[in-house]
Amino acid sequence: MKYLLTLCVTTLTAIVAEATLGTDYSPNSLTGGLHEILANGPSLSSVPHLSDPVPPTGPGYASAASMGASPNRRAYDMFGHAEPDRGANPCPYGWFGFKDSCYLLSSDEKPWVNAAIQCASMHAHLACIETAEENEFLRRLLKEIRVDQGCWHGLNELLHPGTETYGWGLTQQACTKYDWYGGEPVSPPSGNHLCGMFFQAYDYHWHVGDCTKPYRYICEMKKGQPCLCQL
Repeated sequence: MKYLLTLCVTTLTAIVAEATLGTDYSPNSLTGGLHEILANGPSLSSVPHLSDPVPPTGPGYASAASMGASPNRRAYDMFGHAEPDRGANPCPYGWFGFKDSCYLLSSDEKPWVNAAIQCASMHAHLACIETAEENEFLRRLLKEIRVDQGCWHGLNELLHPGTETYGWGLTQQACTKYDWYGGEPVSPPSGNHLCGMFFQAYDYHWHVGDCTKPYRYICEMKKGQPCLCQL
């Protein structure tokens, strides 16, 4: 199955390359603040206010090494915590705005590869998380909507299975900051646990999930980019 997933990734790279052409994922491209849910779109004010996030203490923010993992396991560089600001820049109907990006939380569930295809079909991509503020914004969104089980984002190691070499989407842009919960990532010896997700049981911190299982997913695109939006 891992070989089949790798073949799917190779085939899909051309699709995603066109959808993400010209997209700047660098942290410096993200300017501004956390924006209100769009005019004429869903509103976070329609759900109960989420209390302030827990400070960066406890197992959710510990490195893999500090959790007693193997000495050979990479000591991941953790995001920590940053409080997002709110603003008011528009995105397409049904999308949520943060800084220079718009995000769509799917209503359906798909395996990771199918979710990547769906995002690409809208000229978007699975969410690529570059800063603590962006991570906190998406975690709050999932908490307030109370997304069951969790949802996919773009992190994966499909091109280098079993090596803990994680990249974003099918472009495999390197991931340098993580929000793994506790001793994650943990990949069982069997299965296809190669894809990153926000996991409800971990308070929506990151978990490496089985890519073949269907979950909701978050698409991202840059503001001002034409969208073939499908709601």
